[in-house]
Amino acid sequence: MIGDQHRGIIAENLLEMRALRERTFPRELFDEYAWSMLLHLFVGLASNEIMTEEGICNRADVTTHAGRRWLKHLVSDGQVETRSDGDDVVLTPAAIDRMRSFLDGTAELPWTAAPLRRGNEPSVRHPDGKGA
Repeated sequence: MIGDQHRGIIAENLLEMRALRERTFPRELFDEYAWSMLLHLFVGLASNEIMTEEGICNRADVTTHAGRRWLKHLVSDGQVETRSDGDDVVLTPAAIDRMRSFLDGTAELPWTAAPLRRGNEPSVRHPDGKGA
């Protein structure tokens, strides 16, 4: 069984793969703001970082207006919840369980354990802590 830190690294790798995809293909082919938000929220959970609405919109690279629409949808779907101050956003316990299940499943795929490389740039962190 893997822990949330390992799962967080897998989520970071998935986000980096998505960024690479968006640099390669027209972005409008892959509008998945809600999924980006869920991945970023899980990375935040794994690193004990609380996300604000504005912060999660920035990380998902979506305008604040559109991001808030997506967050409202994720709240109504039971995936995220706002904290008492109304600005902090976190995954619900059920969404955390689903993200853990998904990331555990991807950990079994051979390509997720391999660090990503782009030319001479540093690679994404490997779940076992090793560099590329």
